[in-house]
Amino acid sequence: MSRQAGRRARDIAMSVLSIGIVGFAAVFGGAQTAAREYIQRLGIVSASLAVPDAGIPALREYMQTIVSDAERGETEPDLPVLVEPDNTQQEDAQAGEAEPEETAPVYDQNDLAAAEALIPEERRAPLEQIQFASTGTGGNYFYYGAGTLNNATEYATSEMQSVVDSDMALDIEMNATEPQVLIVHTHSTESFDRFDVGFYDTEYPTRTTDSENNIVAVGQVLCDELNALGINTVHATEYHDYPSYNNSYSRSRVTVQDYLTRYPSIKIVLDIHRDGMQREDGTRVKPVVEIGGEKIAQIMIVSGAGDDQPVPEFRENLKFAARLQDSAESLFPGFTRPVYFAYRYYNHDLTPGSLVIEVGSEGNTLQEAKNAAKCIALSLANLFRD
Repeated sequence: MSRQAGRRARDIAMSVLSIGIVGFAAVFGGAQTAAREYIQRLGIVSASLAVPDAGIPALREYMQTIVSDAERGETEPDLPVLVEPDNTQQEDAQAGEAEPEETAPVYDQNDLAAAEALIPEERRAPLEQIQFASTGTGGNYFYYGAGTLNNATEYATSEMQSVVDSDMALDIEMNATEPQVLIVHTHSTESFDRFDVGFYDTEYPTRTTDSENNIVAVGQVLCDELNALGINTVHATEYHDYPSYNNSYSRSRVTVQDYLTRYPSIKIVLDIHRDGMQREDGTRVKPVVEIGGEKIAQIMIVSGAGDDQPVPEFRENLKFAARLQDSAESLFPGFTRPVYFAYRYYNHDLTPGSLVIEVGSEGNTLQEAKNAAKCIALSLANLFRD
């Protein structure tokens, strides 16, 4: 390797080193009291390594080979959905007995031997772990606190900077008796990889109707954590992308409107997805930050400016996106990718607190995504705490 190539490799490596945080055990310890104390006291000590100047252009060039589904817009998945069998017990016509339910095998995500036994070599393709930068520089980036926003619209970045710097009207009531937050999934069947072993199965579907193993399971963790932290939250578990993927947002719109009618107290609607990331050579990319020895799927908040359908209050949504990312980055440096502000509709006209959150990619494991859900909950609670 030449000296120049060696420096370039070093710069890239230095640019993606993880940020450590002391005291992260409160997040994943499972104790609600500890989580509440963590929010109240917020005693976080962080340490970060400086990114060398030479590493910035090298990292930017390297990252440009990845385009996520969220940045491309809504796309039809290539692989078919994995339909879980109906486990409803049927009475035996003759014996009058119920048929036993089949239990799907559960694998440890780090079990290399199991992965190699299940996935033939010809079906293995590389899986690359990357910590994406949470900040960016250039004329299309603007900032709020510890967060960075990527302006992919024709609105002047200076104007959007003024927007996020202005006061946010959105607020929620902590420990309310009525729901304040709705969690929904437009693409409810989006799922995750079974293993964290450096390769993936090219024939294993990235969508499943098994709500214990898809994005709905991640939403449930988020719902439970928010309720434990004093934010009254409801979870819409309806499927909107199965059996038909087309018009998913039209169907989820009906669901959100129904919940808003039933619970007019709802102020925030979080549409929880997972992204898709793949290089042209077939390599899948999983965005990960390691904190306190735990792997956590990085998230990207998407705030829509409307497209052929307007979002009249998109500026309020954008303020919320900026503050949520600031809260997340203050608590968990490196947890987020820059907020993506683009010409998207995504039913963001329904409330001035509507956002899409992409949790990891199809290369992340379910546990990494669930870890991210806990961080999102703490970030939201931190934002609206007294």
